[in-house]
Amino acid sequence: MIPSLSMTIILFGASGMLGSDIEKYLTKKNISIISLDSTSCDITDKNKVLSIIAEYPKSSIVINCAAYTNVDKAETDKKQAKRINTIGAQHIAEACKLHHKTLIHFSTDYVFNGNKTDPYIESDPPSPISHYGHTKYEAEQVIQSICTKYYIIRVQWLYGKNGQHFIKSMKRLFKQHESLRIVNDQWGSPTSTASLAQYIHTFITKKPSYGVYHCRNDGYTTWYDFAVFLAQQFQYKGSITPIPSTQFPRPAKRPLNGRLNIDKITQTLQIKPIPWKEAVLRYINSAK
Repeated sequence: MIPSLSMTIILFGASGMLGSDIEKYLTKKNISIISLDSTSCDITDKNKVLSIIAEYPKSSIVINCAAYTNVDKAETDKKQAKRINTIGAQHIAEACKLHHKTLIHFSTDYVFNGNKTDPYIESDPPSPISHYGHTKYEAEQVIQSICTKYYIIRVQWLYGKNGQHFIKSMKRLFKQHESLRIVNDQWGSPTSTASLAQYIHTFITKKPSYGVYHCRNDGYTTWYDFAVFLAQQFQYKGSITPIPSTQFPRPAKRPLNGRLNIDKITQTLQIKPIPWKEAVLRYINSAK
């Protein structure tokens, strides 16, 4: 079934990297979007969230892309990170329950500590090692305790047209340095926000069972191998040296194994995620 404009979705965090791509794709699919950013609706303001959601009784779905995403800054800006990631999510969940709406909320591989040998499945117990990870895990717990109609979608290593991310950073560094040192012991999947937007549309149309899902592009890599692939695309002539995370200390710890198993979503939605390299090439070509 193709949704008509009679379908209205409330989208928090619409101006961000993920939210903007979701809005763009769903609009193309003839879905009416109520776009909200931090200016039009501060999700830490409970009354504002309640009034916004109450204002659109015909909307059946709420998507929350609003988040505090500066992982390192969250270690010192703990109160604000929790206000947005946990308390803000709680306000949205409470409003969704009150007005009988389905909530689609985004989480992260950072809810895991990275000690597992295999890729993480949805039922693996979270054990975050950063404050950012804690705030996102607490949001998951809050949503699950409040809502019955929810999708918690864990994603990782995002990049897109808007916002800052690894591809933009590497492109800048390629111009500034003749040699680079990149971490080679953290594993994950570069994931296009454009791809995620398509998956969200599939969630909306197929309406699978509620719960937690992992979502990403296909395949795994390290930051070093990701950088080498980008160097080839941007014709970088300098050297790139692989280093362990211990040689690149940062305020927030990162899970070494951030790999997410996506069997649940691929089997449930009957989708075949595109390989991460193909998705990156699409992004680079579209950004030219």
